[in-house]
Amino acid sequence: MNVKTIKESVDLTIYIAARPPSSYNDEDMKRGYALTCHTFDWASVVDDAVLIGEVPVTIEVPAGVDVLTGMVESLKAKQQTIRATAEKECQDIETQIQSMLCIEHKECE
Repeated sequence: MNVKTIKESVDLTIYIAARPPSSYNDEDMKRGYALTCHTFDWASVVDDAVLIGEVPVTIEVPAGVDVLTGMVESLKAKQQTIRATAEKECQDIETQIQSMLCIEHKECE
């Protein structure tokens, strides 16, 4: 199945928030605050942020982007990460088992 985007417009509201400046951003330090933009009222969930305003925007979605392939690739990458994490955890458990067997003076493999 071939799933591609169609040319369309998406209307959003961008919420602009300010928060204390971060020391690694010179512009924030000069301004005295950092600006962030989100598609939800981020300031309502972050203690040190203040909502500055809301801006309606229209974004043009390009036509012909292969969505299905991108989603499948993303899931395969996630699957690979999970497998690697699980394998590492299994190796750690096996190391613990072998250490316990050695403590009990049983044959170590």
